Amino acid sequence: FRIENTGGSGYKISHKSGKVLSANSSNQPDEPILLAESTDTDQQKWTVERLEPTISWITLTKDTAISTNSGAKLSVNVSSSVDKISKVEYYINGVLTSTTSASPYLYNWLPKISGISEVYAIAYDKAGNSGYSSTIKVSVQCINSGSYKIANTGNNKFLSINSTKSSENEAEATTANYVSQNYQHWNVQFENDGFYSISAANTNYKLGLALCATENNTQLKQYATNTGDCQKFYMIDLGSGQYQICAKNTTKAIAASLSTTNDTPVYLWDKATSINQKWKFSSIETGELPIEMNNLVEIYPNPVINTLYVRFPYQNIEIEILNITGQKLISTQSQSLDVSNLVSGIYILHLTHNDVTYKTKFIKR
Repeated sequence: FRIENTGGSGYKISHKSGKVLSANSSNQPDEPILLAESTDTDQQKWTVERLEPTISWITLTKDTAISTNSGAKLSVNVSSSVDKISKVEYYINGVLTSTTSASPYLYNWLPKISGISEVYAIAYDKAGNSGYSSTIKVSVQCINSGSYKIANTGNNKFLSINSTKSSENEAEATTANYVSQNYQHWNVQFENDGFYSISAANTNYKLGLALCATENNTQLKQYATNTGDCQKFYMIDLGSGQYQICAKNTTKAIAASLSTTNDTPVYLWDKATSINQKWKFSSIETGELPIEMNNLVEIYPNPVINTLYVRFPYQNIEIEILNITGQKLISTQSQSLDVSNLVSGIYILHLTHNDVTYKTKFIKR
């Protein structure tokens, strides 16, 4: 049958044969309904009333984006012209995840895996009728798109590109002590397909699986060209600000060696609860000071009387001494500084390497 609006006060119900449902003209009760040729008579006009509950979203709208950190409170408006509402079911990607029978039918959804989720709800009344909400696509993000440094919980080192080949195509991804270089800064982008891309800030080359392999021990490298799904990742929120970074279409995660050696390659491995598969993301701010350089820079003695020594594991550094008002007093590249002529007090030391400035204070006696 097909139901057609007649443009007037009722609907016409047409059979596949071309005939329409028609009431008997006698208007007597219990008369059979007939199939007849279509006419404009009232006997062929019917009132159509919806029996299923109506359900509409309160909290979700098209293109909703949520964070695994905060989740979303789902709720719907529900009504039925037949009977009272008995329950509302919430489905995530086709899987029943919550049932509630108390108005306002709230569900506190706390997803832990990034991606695009399809969410809908079904309302039931006590007569057994059911009504469906619209389906909403929700972007679930573990972290927002932005620039980050990414630390491994297992070895306390930072995701990097091999420092000796950082600008090369297919240079391997490693972990190393943080020295605030662009090859340790990552542009993380949540793409329209619900997966993350991760690009090194110095080249904008995307991180990807070597040779698009998905076996255990597959290395991660940066690629100048687009290799498709091999450069796409999803994340799992492990809590406490820690995340797994997993390769698309796999159940494998990026792991770091527990070695303390710098530039040790990272690799793909079966998802596990191991600490070397846990990563922390820290935002890179414009003009950020490399706080993590504290364990790389040594100044002594402090307090100092005559000569201040600076030890730093890199060459080509610019060193400046300023007073507390910001006035520059000394500028040098030497790592031994004669401060005998400075008056007693507190001074600021600026140490600049590769456009990144480390700041600390010392006392002159």
